[in-house]
Amino acid sequence: AFELSPDFIDPYLESGDLFFELERHKEANQMYKKAASLYEDLLKKSKDNFASRLTFAKVLLNLGRQEEAEKQLNTILKSIDSENTLAAQARSLMESLK
Repeated sequence: AFELSPDFIDPYLESGDLFFELERHKEANQMYKKAASLYEDLLKKSKDNFASRLTFAKVLLNLGRQEEAEKQLNTILKSIDSENTLAAQARSLMESLK
């Protein structure tokens, strides 16, 4: 998947999660960093992609970048209807940070 579509984010996320479960944290961080980089590029082009922004926040948390994750979550919460499912997920994730 990496070779066929190097800009497709999902394989990096799945690999990061798998490496993390296997306690291979160095490899997990490499995958999460690549995913974060791809999300940064994606969100420059599509600022209103709130589903991607939510997943990006989760990746940032996996990398220990809490302040940046909170910024992404706040952007979601300020931008979409509070009844939206993504808003509920963002609120839940924000609560888990406290």
